[in-house]
Amino acid sequence: MDAERWQRLSPLLDALLDLPPAGRMDELERLRADDPSLATELEALLAAEDTESDFLHDPLPGTRPASREGTRLGPYQLERLLGEGGMGQVWLAERADGLYRRQLALKLLRPGYADPNLRLRFSREREILARLQHPNIARLLDAGIGEGDQPYLVLEYVEGVPLTDYCRDNALPVEARLRLFLQVCAAVKQL
Repeated sequence: MDAERWQRLSPLLDALLDLPPAGRMDELERLRADDPSLATELEALLAAEDTESDFLHDPLPGTRPASREGTRLGPYQLERLLGEGGMGQVWLAERADGLYRRQLALKLLRPGYADPNLRLRFSREREILARLQHPNIARLLDAGIGEGDQPYLVLEYVEGVPLTDYCRDNALPVEARLRLFLQVCAAVKQL
């Protein structure tokens, strides 16, 4: 797929992904009347989007890269790995260009992931985070492309423990857990 075709497909795919399944089908049929090949390509991208969601949570066996501690990406230096999934890693990072010091969370797509669908997901995440403002969602502070055409997102770093650990360690009663759950729901609703 060339860049010009992708520029045509990308906003249409974003719009389709924002629709419920029935609305997607209606919109695809409308698009098919004007441009059948465009509708077919969009269907393929939607199908890829649907099948990707399950396998991206765990890293592929044997794909764990060498440690990147101390590596710089733009003005940021990777300090320690916070977590990883099939699509990428999240690092504790620090601004390293001398302008100011601040700890940040830096999320990067795994090196070598040239698949346009994965890059699309990463790009969509960036766009969603850029417009979100909620006290329970880490803010997007920056984004860029590192060495080897590797995209990354820079988010505020929020130190803490997983919610399940917090509830268990503090022996929270059901009512308190439900209040926390409602806060999570309010944050997710922003997405």
